[in-house]
Amino acid sequence: MNLNELSRAILSLSQTPISKIRFARIIYFIHKELIRKGFMKPDDIIYRRAPLGPVPEALPSLALNTNHIIIKQSDSPLSYANESYTIANNTNEDQETLLLEQYRDILSVIDRTLQALAPYNTSELIEASHDPSWQQHYNGSDYTITQADLKNNFPFNLLHKPRPKKSPANDLGQIQANLLRGMLADIVKESTGLEYPDDPNTNTPPSPESPPILTIKIITNLPKKSLDFLKKLSKKKPDQP
Repeated sequence: MNLNELSRAILSLSQTPISKIRFARIIYFIHKELIRKGFMKPDDIIYRRAPLGPVPEALPSLALNTNHIIIKQSDSPLSYANESYTIANNTNEDQETLLLEQYRDILSVIDRTLQALAPYNTSELIEASHDPSWQQHYNGSDYTITQADLKNNFPFNLLHKPRPKKSPANDLGQIQANLLRGMLADIVKESTGLEYPDDPNTNTPPSPESPPILTIKIITNLPKKSLDFLKKLSKKKPDQP
């Protein structure tokens, strides 16, 4: 299953359009769950590190590559959050039925994960998506899901319970705070790499080089006349002012 097929399945099961920011996180968590169940592989979807979390690398061209998915504009005041994804009205019902039949077992996992994600605010999905791979990469770099990322079994981790639902405005404010944190974290990581270029994978600065050792050689093979001259200089009285 590729990104187009997974996105189409998610939107077919969703009752309402999904905002772009939330959709990217939903794809990520469902992809992880499908990997755990053996239905997908990590390299089926490549992710790009963004300040808010991992985003499918081909997400911007998703609506251009398929007639089944469209993007709708919302009334969000933020340009990066004013788009929503949904299924096109002209989608062939027979094709949709065939898709649902073909991926019956996969759709069960998708639907279960969608239900588990539903109680969480979008800002909570953003925070939960900051897995080890996201933390280790710079904004704009591509990567795939790793075993370390799969250890975060959100949204099925009972230790992480949903917070009370926020109003859209409050959730948007939290998203903006997450955006700034993600950008600042990348700036700090980049500046650390510039300061310690020999050790880019650690925050511990490298050990300083040993200071140069000053070697003083004592000259012992000077001619006798030269030695006598030096003795006279050492005994010479300083000039009177």
